[in-house]
Amino acid sequence: MCRLIAYMGHPVLLHDILVKPTNSLICQSMHAQEAEHPLNGDGFGLGWYDHSIDNIPGLFKSTQPAWNNLNLVNLTGKIKSKLFFAHVRAASQGGVANDNCHPFMFKNLLFMHNGTIHGFQKIKRPIRRLLDDDIYEWVKGQTDSEHFFALFVHTLRENNLTTDTIDDFYKNLILTIERLRALLKEHNADPLAYLNIALSDGMRTLVCRYVTEPSATARTLHYAVGDKFIFEHDAGHMYPVQSKPGAVVISSEKLTDYNFEWHVVAQNYCVSVDSDLTTTLHNMNNCLN
Repeated sequence: MCRLIAYMGHPVLLHDILVKPTNSLICQSMHAQEAEHPLNGDGFGLGWYDHSIDNIPGLFKSTQPAWNNLNLVNLTGKIKSKLFFAHVRAASQGGVANDNCHPFMFKNLLFMHNGTIHGFQKIKRPIRRLLDDDIYEWVKGQTDSEHFFALFVHTLRENNLTTDTIDDFYKNLILTIERLRALLKEHNADPLAYLNIALSDGMRTLVCRYVTEPSATARTLHYAVGDKFIFEHDAGHMYPVQSKPGAVVISSEKLTDYNFEWHVVAQNYCVSVDSDLTTTLHNMNNCLN
């Protein structure tokens, strides 16, 4: 059920992370190793920042399977970025359509999601009623993911928060999940929601592994921190940190066979990566009861 990758650090060729590794995102689109269903062929998307141009991310989406799109391979071989998102989709809410592919973009924000909000159909209309006109008009697809992102943007605005500090960014994610849970309860909807979520404003990134019900197991998530991630000798490798981190990769699945380089994100934890690549784990249970 969907696979995602987020990268922050030294500029890298997208191809070296999304295509070349042993368990690359393209491999995961065909043969996901840590998902209930191995195929993620209902579309893909890339979002990347180039601050030498502006703070608005580039976006490329397609409903084709990632393993069968030559444009994807060609583009990733020609784009370098300090911060990018990539996603392969297995449709659960919403059909196979370009508007339903991740990542989603609102101004300078990028968002992607792995999981399902089971009670979404009961709260879809209530979510839309909350939104300001510009956010309402921005929503084009049918997915629970895009509507959660719209709720995140609404909550950010409603509480006069920004993403300029990692603390406010994280606080708004917590407030959005609280609002989601309250809506599910208010409308007597199924409370189960799998929320592996990635968010970025181009300077800092949040990726969480969260599920609303303690009896359920959240979707998989891993991270690697090091000096740099490079591809050499037919393998991807994260070099150890020298003085301070130079690269952070967060992925639904480990990209390489170097298990010692990868760390499991515990259930109901969030990984925050600040603009200086300071990486922090947050126990979301301390904020969400």
